[in-house]
Amino acid sequence: MFVKHLGSGAYGRVDLVQDDTTGEQLAVKTALLPPAEHNPSLTTLREISALTALRGVEHVVQLVAFHIDTPERRSTIYMEAAETTLANKIKENAPKGGGWGLTREARTILYEVTCAMRSINAAGVWHRDLKPENVLIMRDGGAKVADFGLSRDASSSK
Repeated sequence: MFVKHLGSGAYGRVDLVQDDTTGEQLAVKTALLPPAEHNPSLTTLREISALTALRGVEHVVQLVAFHIDTPERRSTIYMEAAETTLANKIKENAPKGGGWGLTREARTILYEVTCAMRSINAAGVWHRDLKPENVLIMRDGGAKVADFGLSRDASSSK
């Protein structure tokens, strides 16, 4: 069941959905193929590949499932849902005319993102789009890196 729209970007939209049976919430990223294309976009394939390679890595958003529907010209990626993003957290906490500051919460988020990036790079993936909008803050307050659409396999990149 649809809960709410979370955001849109150049490659599609992300919605929050809830399973009617279990009550579990998931983030669903849907991308439509351009009219002339018959295959999933390179961005979608990169994201699925990176998230598959990073299954079980701490502080990385986890892939639950994906579906590529060629006749419908749509790809759908199901991921664990977050409470908010680091970008929203900064906006909410920054006092007028000043910064958020290095509170205990901010230091914890910075540490978790650093750990995630170390693990991502060790797994042979280059994220290439780390920014506050791509750091998710989970319901438990932990941080996870997301949005691997621009990522590259380090072994094949020059």
